[in-house]
Amino acid sequence: MHSLLRLSFLTLFVLGAASLLQADEVVTEPLGGVNYAFSPGSQTYVGVPILRSPLRVDVLANGILTAATLTNATNLAQDLPAGSRCFLEIIGPSTTGSTTNVGARFEIDVPTTRLMANNTLAIDPVSPYTTPGRSLSDCIGCKVAIRPHWTLATFFGTGTSAGALQSGTSLKTADQVQFWTGQGMAAYWFRSNAAGTLKEWRSASASKGTANQDNTILPPGVGVVFQRSGATTMSLPAYGDVRTNAFIQVVGAGRSLLASGFPMDMSPHQANYLFASGFSSASTPAIADQIQVQTGAVKDVYWYCQETVGAERQWRNVSDGATNHSATPFLHPLRSFFVKTASAIEPFSTECPLDN
Repeated sequence: MHSLLRLSFLTLFVLGAASLLQADEVVTEPLGGVNYAFSPGSQTYVGVPILRSPLRVDVLANGILTAATLTNATNLAQDLPAGSRCFLEIIGPSTTGSTTNVGARFEIDVPTTRLMANNTLAIDPVSPYTTPGRSLSDCIGCKVAIRPHWTLATFFGTGTSAGALQSGTSLKTADQVQFWTGQGMAAYWFRSNAAGTLKEWRSASASKGTANQDNTILPPGVGVVFQRSGATTMSLPAYGDVRTNAFIQVVGAGRSLLASGFPMDMSPHQANYLFASGFSSASTPAIADQIQVQTGAVKDVYWYCQETVGAERQWRNVSDGATNHSATPFLHPLRSFFVKTASAIEPFSTECPLDN
């Protein structure tokens, strides 16, 4: 079934004093809201273009592979709640004016950071949520934000108060969120006990057993699929910050389920899906890199065409011949989409398309 997706409103107003950098400097960020509507029995490809509000905004004083020291913090245990999943994002240029690393993200080891209880963040350099190829030592002097991740619980809801979600005692009867693994979909379902007194996210994987999965991360720039099992249309409003800095996208080899970093329709050229970023063109769709947009039962396949050596590279839709869609804004902010690439692409930057 076709699932409705509506972008109800974007930048609403500017928050006052989101966080202090210094005594005389405050940081404000625009706030946005979006609304999703999931019809009964639908499978919807979901992207999350807004951010949770920062727990702290600061300046990077020093950085190594496994640690980031902040200029104005004294006890980061007070900023990072126990059990939270958080990342550090580079949101401003270095003291030399370099913007190379703006948009890079580094996964925070929250338990270790809380134990240290000082101005240093413990960083997990091998986390899949840490931007590869970026070094904290190159980011000294940059403005940074500590943000909590969206999780299954914080975005879709959890517990007995999550009335819009359809819970069930089995995978087939419950709403699901599915993640792409590179080979197929890994399902998480909203499980209820028989009495309905306990509701939580569980993994369908036997290896994860019966453990609560509420804290499973929805990473920036990564899409998911929502499977609606409820008998009514589920409305899901979401509110958060609008990213005003560049966004670094990570694209692996083969198929990746991706999402936009900004709450507006974008074209492949705006998203920087170009040869200069590492995308491969070809004279036939079968061997060219592709963008696959699934809307209900309809899949639009765009391929990166170069008819002859030296010819202009164009994103074309396999269904409409030679039309150039490179500047067509078919990447919707609320919809995730598959990108199929011949080889892994080095992380590349998409400039913020919004008026700051």
